[in-house]
Amino acid sequence: MRRKDFWLKGFLVFLPIYVLSGILMALGTPGGVTNAVFYVGLIIMLLWLWPALALIIKRLHDRNLSGWFAATLLIPVVNAGFAIWMFIVVGFIKGTTGGNRFGEDPLAEEGAAVDKPVLSNDKRIVVSKFKTDGAAVKAGISAEILAHILKDEIGRRIQKMGYAATESNDNGGTIDGSFIMIDEGNRFLRYMMFGLGSAKVQVEGAIRQGGTVLKEFDFIGKGRGGIFGGSGEKLLEVATRRVASDIGNLFHSL
Repeated sequence: MRRKDFWLKGFLVFLPIYVLSGILMALGTPGGVTNAVFYVGLIIMLLWLWPALALIIKRLHDRNLSGWFAATLLIPVVNAGFAIWMFIVVGFIKGTTGGNRFGEDPLAEEGAAVDKPVLSNDKRIVVSKFKTDGAAVKAGISAEILAHILKDEIGRRIQKMGYAATESNDNGGTIDGSFIMIDEGNRFLRYMMFGLGSAKVQVEGAIRQGGTVLKEFDFIGKGRGGIFGGSGEKLLEVATRRVASDIGNLFHSL
């Protein structure tokens, strides 16, 4: 999430709601004649706590930081020390340049070309369909579907770098590998707490030039659910695309 989006959604949307709930709680007194007013304000604040934390977590991810840092804001005493640091990090510091383990750079223009890696004069790259035999699968979605998604997504990413995905090229580069794990996670855990029960995809493989291995990789992509847990199949697709992003970044670094 970009800083601009964070401020627009956080400052313009959530701040007025928190101010309103704070005023209602200040006007009310538990056990008094304005008991109902107090609890209305408290309920409003609690209902909007989760979306507010979600905004902070998205900005932390943009900085390539774990969303669990946001949990410090819920811990008495500890939150006093982390609040200022969190405010500066999520509100003012630019996210990582390029994609990171949580996804692509939100500032990158869709379809914009980037510098190609120093790999070969031949701009054709064979992107193989990653093998699924032997993968530990715990999911309702077919592993073959994820294999096709991964292949297409890697191909799309290298095309942005000026290369063309091809089916065969004896002298060019190759990206291939295998699925190690496909796990859709637990929707109930995702519903209970952000970050738990995530869908995961693990892939290992290599980027080759002819018969030479240029880089080996072993990446795990995660798909984290929203406030209602999220579909395991959809989150596995997200996790697969994040693995493709990691492979694309590795390819770009050659």
